Amino acid sequence: MMIKPSISAQLARFVVELGADALPREVIERAKEILLDFVGVALIGSTTAWSRGVQDLALDEGARPESTIFGSGRVSRRLAALVNGTSAHSLELDDTHEPSLSHPGCVVNPVVFALAEAKGCTGQELLLAMILGYEVQCRIGRVLGRHLLAEGLHPTANLGVFGAVAAAGKLMGLSIEQLTDAIGLAASMMGGTMEFTRDFERNLVKRLYGGLPADRGILAAQLAGNGISAPRTNIEGSCGVAQVLARVTDLGNISMHLGESYELMSVSIKRYACCKQFHSMIEAISACQMEHPFAIEAVRSIEVGATHAMIDGHMEYRPRSIMSAQYSLPFVAAVAMASDPTVPTSFEASAWGDEKLLQISEKVRETWDPRLEELYPERFGAWVQIQLVDGQMLKAEVFESSSSAQNPLGREKVQAKFRAITSNILSREKQNFVIQAVMSLEQSSTITSLMETLGHAEQNNIDGRGV
Repeated sequence: MMIKPSISAQLARFVVELGADALPREVIERAKEILLDFVGVALIGSTTAWSRGVQDLALDEGARPESTIFGSGRVSRRLAALVNGTSAHSLELDDTHEPSLSHPGCVVNPVVFALAEAKGCTGQELLLAMILGYEVQCRIGRVLGRHLLAEGLHPTANLGVFGAVAAAGKLMGLSIEQLTDAIGLAASMMGGTMEFTRDFERNLVKRLYGGLPADRGILAAQLAGNGISAPRTNIEGSCGVAQVLARVTDLGNISMHLGESYELMSVSIKRYACCKQFHSMIEAISACQMEHPFAIEAVRSIEVGATHAMIDGHMEYRPRSIMSAQYSLPFVAAVAMASDPTVPTSFEASAWGDEKLLQISEKVRETWDPRLEELYPERFGAWVQIQLVDGQMLKAEVFESSSSAQNPLGREKVQAKFRAITSNILSREKQNFVIQAVMSLEQSSTITSLMETLGHAEQNNIDGRGV
């Protein structure tokens, strides 16, 4: 009787055997847009105080200078992935795969940049590894992500290691057997809780939830390449991570129809520097303001229709850190109404004491909506109902925010976001170079010039007080 290969083995075979010529053109083009967004987000994230703390640690290691830290020099491939992954997840601006509730870009892309540079890979090889990393992380996440979150585990921190190890294994040229072991090793490296949502001050660990799995993914691939084995059923086995961490036993969809479509096409690029759960709420507030302009002082109450994921751990009315501000439903609603949620500095320390924002925040109340829950996590919907002091009631509902995968930002808007968030980091000439380099990546024999530019970016636009 033929024994069905394990999930790790099925995924490993797909990753090892897929060639760039099998990729649809639309997937390659979208991958480049997502990669450009990652570069911009990681660059601005690299200027934060917490990212600099991780950078300093990496540079102090004195490791072999083979891979570039954005804006800071060169270190080992694993340390570069750790630092750049942390930077990319530093401002809540990184891409999102809604069905898995995870952020693949802040994990997979630091890995492919670090390894492609260290190994002298082509741009085409980088893109292929990136797409495969997204595929593996997001496929596993479609099945496990929501259940991990229900158990108090952060989806990116736990799922990211699978995307990282798949991308690393591809660029390192692992065999099917080696990558099967690497995926099994990665399963034993999952980790990261949601407790940061309960502590409104000491929560910078969440910024590491991009860098840590990126680092571990490379480590798992290196160990497997050196003959270290792991259970082939470390995902689906009776003591595997699916049952132990997520309490899920039906995992057939993870490896079904591989290569028929690509999860990267279900990834969205963020417009707003806050938890993705709130983006539809932001746009519903904007719709009310456009329909019937009103003064902030005229608002009596704001009711928000939401899912459990929007509400649980998100109802802090007086943020005490940047992280809690970006994760606070009431505060984000206030920023949407009276400030600019596209700008990371709208959530910095000076905003927490802004009485105008705090007064608006205190008028916000949440209402759980079973209709929205039924659509979740495929769709992150929300509605708002704003009552004015004169008795008028304004209401708007948004099921798909303007940057969802179903309603994606076009290339011009992706490039505009890149220019906006790197305007104080890169000169116009360097911005043009980076855009051109990324958008023609599949034609590049090396990424050396691109990495040299990213390594010499300025780091002077954001201070330690805020974002």
